Amino acid sequence: MNLSKVTEILKYTIKEKITEKVESTEPKLDKSAFVRSICSRLNISESQFRKIQNYKLGEVSEISAWQMKVIAESLDCAMEDLFTPIEEQQPEAA
Repeated sequence: MNLSKVTEILKYTIKEKITEKVESTEPKLDKSAFVRSICSRLNISESQFRKIQNYKLGEVSEISAWQMKVIAESLDCAMEDLFTPIEEQQPEAA
């Protein structure tokens, strides 16, 4: 697979995991407050966190290991669960 050019596939499943966490928690979490709490733990702005969530396959930008750990802990999942599955990374057959 050639990843030399940036694809539209996201590197990380952070957006999905946040939505799952917010919707599965009773009482339902306030998504904005939850995201702010993650940003606070990461010591980054909400706009920087949005950028991280939107990193695409092929981009050189990555989340550091400690940031990945903090996000995974906040979402009650394994760090590995934050990566887009390999099946989704495969290019569509022509």
